[in-house]
Amino acid sequence: MLKELRIHVSAAPTTAGSFTVRLDSVEGAAHDLLIYSIDLSTASTTDVFNNDLELLLVPGDALDVAYANADGRTIGVQLIFE
Repeated sequence: MLKELRIHVSAAPTTAGSFTVRLDSVEGAAHDLLIYSIDLSTASTTDVFNNDLELLLVPGDALDVAYANADGRTIGVQLIFE
C-alpha cells in the first residue's frame, strides 16, 4: 500500500509544470488513475509531504512518477509503502 509521498527540490522552480504520480493499472487503461499532481512553481514550492494516499496496489500495477524539470533542479522523491 502506498502511504506517503515526499518531494524535495534543490531550489523553487520558476517554470510551470506538473509533478505527477499516476497508477498504471494491471486491469487496463480504463482503471488508470491520477493519484497526485502539483505545479511546483506555484508558491515557490521546494518541499511536499503527503501522507493521505492509502493506495492499495495489486501485482502488476505500476506507478508512473513524472516531472519535466524545465529548470534543471535536483529533485529527491520518496514513495513510502506499508
